[in-house]
Amino acid sequence: MKLTYIFTFLFGVFAFSQSDFEFVTEYKLKPNGEYAQESYKFEFYHKNGVLIETDLDLGHTKQYWLDYFDSSYSNDGTMFIVVYGTNFQKHIESGLDDGELTTFTLVYDEKKGNLLYFKIQPNHHLYNKFFLTPKGKRIRESRLNKQ
Repeated sequence: MKLTYIFTFLFGVFAFSQSDFEFVTEYKLKPNGEYAQESYKFEFYHKNGVLIETDLDLGHTKQYWLDYFDSSYSNDGTMFIVVYGTNFQKHIESGLDDGELTTFTLVYDEKKGNLLYFKIQPNHHLYNKFFLTPKGKRIRESRLNKQ
């Protein structure tokens, strides 16, 4: 009987803590356009409107409150883009100021496809945090080489 309670508790905690989806990026774009080999893990919890960013190299974690905003294809139709924005209500309830309002953009090779890029664009910074998967880095480099 005790074992049943323990199993039920552990299963409940595990099920509750699972993210809707997560991904790891291996590169971050520097302000000068060069690539830094940095590993980040992102966990999306749609039900709660939470994004957790973890710097896997340093172990730092940051949490964002977000809402779905829109999705569409790029102008040339080669990528599928999903955009989220800061959830203002939860943001303010958490005691964060307006300086942390942010846009989050996910870029895929197609709808329900492979993630290429992830951009975090705070409204108070000139520099966006731009993360790339290995495939995203290859595509970006090939596009830059064509120019």
